[in-house]
Amino acid sequence: MKTKLFLLTIFALPLITIAQEEKSEKKFRDNIAVSFDPTAGGQFIDLSELNSSLNQIGFSNFSNGNSNLGINVGFWFYERAFIGTEWSFVSNFKNPTSSNNQTAYLDGSRLLIIVGYNFFRAEKINLSGYIGYGGNLSTLTIKDNSGFNTFNSAITSRNTSTTDLISELIEFTVGADYLLKPKNMDCEKRKLRIGIRAGYQYGISNRWSSGTDEIQGPKIINNGLVFKVIFGQLQN
Repeated sequence: MKTKLFLLTIFALPLITIAQEEKSEKKFRDNIAVSFDPTAGGQFIDLSELNSSLNQIGFSNFSNGNSNLGINVGFWFYERAFIGTEWSFVSNFKNPTSSNNQTAYLDGSRLLIIVGYNFFRAEKINLSGYIGYGGNLSTLTIKDNSGFNTFNSAITSRNTSTTDLISELIEFTVGADYLLKPKNMDCEKRKLRIGIRAGYQYGISNRWSSGTDEIQGPKIINNGLVFKVIFGQLQN
């Protein structure tokens, strides 16, 4: 309950900022900027229990690091408050193998709702804080790399198994952006943005499932450092 009240308060901050700034004479629509930012980065999580389970059946370890490629889309209000969403593809840095000619993969996608606040503004530099809440859907795939001698054996053998991991998490980051407007840009209010984000994510819950059934599985601790680089544009 306390977690839900905390999130509700945090996600209400952009609306409070909008209400306060609306008292000014400027038109509301003139103070909305749209941002579109491809992102790339990584995150570190604790996969020790999963690795322990895989070790028991002959696999080497996954890395505790994941790569992250995604897109961040949102709105800035009065150049202060931000609300948006981020979707990203997540993949582990390492694919463990076994002595039985099998390979394990841990890939998935992540979706966050993000709010932020710009606490420092200069002509070309912005510093902001962000809080994201959402989920991560990962799939653990075990693939048998053995070949098949006949067509029938190839289509009837189940050489790949999948298990899904659904996680809930909160992410806290601080970002620095450098804004620039190339001379060949024809729009007065359009700017390019290059930035970095660094912070920490906390896992709230996770569960394993196979098909439609929930199953017991190793605990994944989604607490770890997060780092991202963004390159996109901002337009009023």
